[in-house]
Amino acid sequence: MSMRNKMKFITPLLIFTLIFPATIYASDPPTPKVTGIVQGQSAPFTGTLFNEAASARLLTEKSFAESECNLRIKYLLDKEKERHLLVLDSQKASLAALELKYDTILIIKNEEIVRLSKVALNKPNEYSEWWFLGGVASGVILAVAMFFVASESME
Repeated sequence: MSMRNKMKFITPLLIFTLIFPATIYASDPPTPKVTGIVQGQSAPFTGTLFNEAASARLLTEKSFAESECNLRIKYLLDKEKERHLLVLDSQKASLAALELKYDTILIIKNEEIVRLSKVALNKPNEYSEWWFLGGVASGVILAVAMFFVASESME
């Protein structure tokens, strides 16, 4: 069939489906009905009578209830799993940051120890100038004190 012939067929079909959509001819689904019956009333036993829609609904609800429950459980488990993974990843990131912080502090501390060691070794504990000045000062103070004591005792 050529494209032109196809268009001649499809165009009236589309116009017809737009004017008369299939939903116009659809009927509402039957509503589920449940009726109680007693023995002797066109049934061999006392019980409950279901129409086709009600029994179909009961059967489908039963078959899909377990699937729905499993899906909810799976959803909740996955949700909790992801929440726990988020907390775990957050804790790992915090741990990594703290390790970096303490490693940096340790490096700075070691560099400071090396720097202070070099400063201490450049000028060892040599305080000879201070010992000399201390000796001279104590000698002067002692001499003045002895002179004062001697002059007081002479009077």
